Amino acid sequence: MERLHILELKDVETEEDARKIEEILKSMEGVFHAEVDLDSEVVEVRYDDSKVTKNNMKDKLAAHGYTLKI
Repeated sequence: MERLHILELKDVETEEDARKIEEILKSMEGVFHAEVDLDSEVVEVRYDDSKVTKNNMKDKLAAHGYTLKI
């Protein structure tokens, strides 16, 4: 089922970080949309929860040095 969540990020400081996070999430099977708001330190993610979970996204970002709070 398609879901939309706004998830909190930690220590995202630059546009480059935001771009990388969006690319990492969008590369995951089941993620349709990812957009970071630097000012609020959140990412809006639209995804299919039968293919990917919030924990999958958290782990994938952690592997690249980013922290997703869920």
